[in-house]
Amino acid sequence: MIEGLPSLLVVPTPIDDESPASWILRVCEKHHISYWMLLRNFGIKENYDPDISLRAEDLLRIGRGTKIPEQRLRNLGNTFSAVRRDRFLTALLITDRPCRVKYRFCTECLRTDPVPYFRIQWRFLDWKYCPIHRIELADHCGQCGGPRSGMSYGRILTDKTLNIRNCPRCCHSLAAHGPPNVNAQASDTIVALQRHVVTASLIDMNEIDGPVNRGVLRWYLLWYVRRYRPEFSISARSQRPRASFLDIGDDLPAILAMYERRRRGAKLSQGKAPDEPPAIARKPAKPPW
Repeated sequence: MIEGLPSLLVVPTPIDDESPASWILRVCEKHHISYWMLLRNFGIKENYDPDISLRAEDLLRIGRGTKIPEQRLRNLGNTFSAVRRDRFLTALLITDRPCRVKYRFCTECLRTDPVPYFRIQWRFLDWKYCPIHRIELADHCGQCGGPRSGMSYGRILTDKTLNIRNCPRCCHSLAAHGPPNVNAQASDTIVALQRHVVTASLIDMNEIDGPVNRGVLRWYLLWYVRRYRPEFSISARSQRPRASFLDIGDDLPAILAMYERRRRGAKLSQGKAPDEPPAIARKPAKPPW
C-alpha cells in the first residue's frame, strides 16, 4: 500500500460465487493488513458486516487502479443489495452477534479449493448442506470449537496474516479433519429448496420481468412458515421467521411441489398472507450455486 495515497497495485480476482466479506479478507491476506486498517486507509466507516455495510462504491475504492474490471467489483458490492433494501431479509442470514458477519463452511470445499474462499450461499441459514459433497456445513473449528465468526479473522497474528482456511482462535486448519460421511438428509429436494431460498433472497429488481416488487418475496416467506409451521410463531411486530425454513422435515417434498405448481402472476394482498406462494417471473439466469 502506498502511504498517503489509498491505492493497491493488485487485489485478488473475485470468484463467481464469492461473498464480499471473503474477497475483503483475501485482500487483507494479500497485503498483510488487518481488516480495520484496510477500512481506515481507504476512509471507509468501520463495520462488522462487510456483506451488508460495504457497498459497491467502497469496493470500487479499494480496487481502484487495479486490473479488476469495474463492473465485476460493482457486481460483488451489490451481491446483498436486495437485503439492504429490505432488512426483513436479514432474518435469513447467519450472524454471530447483532450486525456481525458469520459463515458456515464446507470442510471439503476449503480443503480442495485451489484458492480457498467463502461462498455467498454459506451466509444463509437455509444453506445447510454442500450440494457437491453432500455433507452438512460446519460452523465451528473442529480443533478448538471456536466459531468462524466476526471480522476478527482478518487480523494479523504475529508476523503472518491469518489464512482464510485457518481458525482465527487456534490457527488450526478448518479443513484438516478427515472428510465427514455423506449426510442422508442432503437429498435432492433439500438441495433444490436451499438453492431456491438463496436465489430468491438475492434477486435484484433488474432481474425481474414485469411489475413485481420486493413484497413478493416477503409475502412468500411469511406464507411458507405460517402455512406449514405455525409453531414457529412469527412475531406480529417484527414479522420475522424465528427458525430456518428447512426445519420442516417430511413436509419438504410437498412444499417444493406446491411451489413448482404455483399460480403464475398471483396478486398479493397487503392485508394477509396469500393463499398460494406467489410467482416470481425472472429472466433466464443460472446462479453460480
